[in-house]
Amino acid sequence: MALAAEAANLGVWIRDLVRNEIWASDRWRALFGFASTERLDLEKFQQRLHTDDREIFRQAVATATSGDGRYDVEFRVLLPDGRRRWIASRGRVEFNGGGKPVRVRGVSMDITHRKETEESNHNSNELMAAIFNSVPGLLFLYTEAGRLIRWNRQHEVMTGYSAQELLNFRAEDWYDAEDRITLARVFPKVFSEGYAEAEMKLIHKNGEKVSYALTGTKVIIDGKPCLVGIGIDITARKQAEAETLRQRMELAHLSRVTMLGELSGSMAHELNQPLTAILSNAQAAIRFLAHNNTDLDEVRDILKDIVEQDNRAGEVIRRLRLLLKKGEVQQQPIDVNDVVLEVLKLIRSDLVNQNVIVHTELAADLPSVKGDRVQLQQVLLNLVMNACDAMQVNAIADRQLRVRTELGADKNVRVSVSDCGAGIASDKFEIIFEPFYSTKPHGMGLGLSVCRTIISAHGGKLWAENGAKRGAVFNFTIPSQLESQS
Repeated sequence: MALAAEAANLGVWIRDLVRNEIWASDRWRALFGFASTERLDLEKFQQRLHTDDREIFRQAVATATSGDGRYDVEFRVLLPDGRRRWIASRGRVEFNGGGKPVRVRGVSMDITHRKETEESNHNSNELMAAIFNSVPGLLFLYTEAGRLIRWNRQHEVMTGYSAQELLNFRAEDWYDAEDRITLARVFPKVFSEGYAEAEMKLIHKNGEKVSYALTGTKVIIDGKPCLVGIGIDITARKQAEAETLRQRMELAHLSRVTMLGELSGSMAHELNQPLTAILSNAQAAIRFLAHNNTDLDEVRDILKDIVEQDNRAGEVIRRLRLLLKKGEVQQQPIDVNDVVLEVLKLIRSDLVNQNVIVHTELAADLPSVKGDRVQLQQVLLNLVMNACDAMQVNAIADRQLRVRTELGADKNVRVSVSDCGAGIASDKFEIIFEPFYSTKPHGMGLGLSVCRTIISAHGGKLWAENGAKRGAVFNFTIPSQLESQS
């Protein structure tokens, strides 16, 4: 039996409880670091045990002798050379005729490798659990079918659900009908492409909808695809973005008011013409009606002219009100050519007063862009006024302004405003777009900075360059509806 145990890498031992002696095979002695001729007893054996495991050994022996006689215990031993070894020991107690324990027989086996593997796995699991729970946002694991199978503590703290409640959760349970449409698009994308991200509002237990930036990555666990992801509360970011947008709109409105202040004389002239015509026609109509033989056709023509002039004045006022109006950005399809013509009508009198001749090259069949009409008018108005200012020192015949629209190869609509002024110094192409930088004696330095911000918010680009022969050219591009459709 001893030879068979040795072949199985087991150490055999017999402990005589009456004599307090231990007989052991050579393999057993090697396991515990005893010499082959060394006399063994319980005290020597216990000295080999790790101090933290001696009580475990005593309890196992006590249980065996007072119970059914089975002995099964795992403990650590410290070898003379300082090494530590894990041992699994199993045996059976033998009793005499009077029921008194007299002997214990058993085998011992080295289980160090198994224990070290278990300890390593335990440490790895503890580390992973610590990392999992240290993530400040939501950390979650879903099956491909959409069932939540693991989450971090923050998931419970932030959403208000207990661990027991989260056990029954599915991915769609977090969202309202609108966000479920987004979920139906991005969730399968994780498994088809390996990664997806989205911004959606999770519904917490108290009914509050909270904005989260969510990411998901495909992982294989036990041979099955799963989604592991992170959710970050972006409420503060959304509030900051809203505040930034509000301040940007305030600044844009201030810039428009400033520009219109500069155009006040032109606007007054633009309104004075139709009002004067209305007054003259009304006086003429009164004179006609004072005669006995009134020519009704003449009166009818006068009234028609009054209506036309009234519409003209009303259109001027409408354009002014739009530019002065404060409100949220209105994203809608816009014909850029219409924006150009509206701006040129608005400042027609000012262009005449400054003796500026405008040439337009508006591309036919130009696709629409998506944006805010008032803001785009503001950008173009600012560029046209700057171009006029740049040509004030020119001779009257040399004040030529060109406004051009075209569709680029990149499907962006491009608008260019060219003047015949002195141009821009090579080191000033970017400085002129910085806030509060101005070349005008009484300028605020906000115009071009606000314009670039507006164009950037529309997904476009605004830049300046010098003309091929003279003057400066300001260009901006905006993605067309063709690009969004593709």
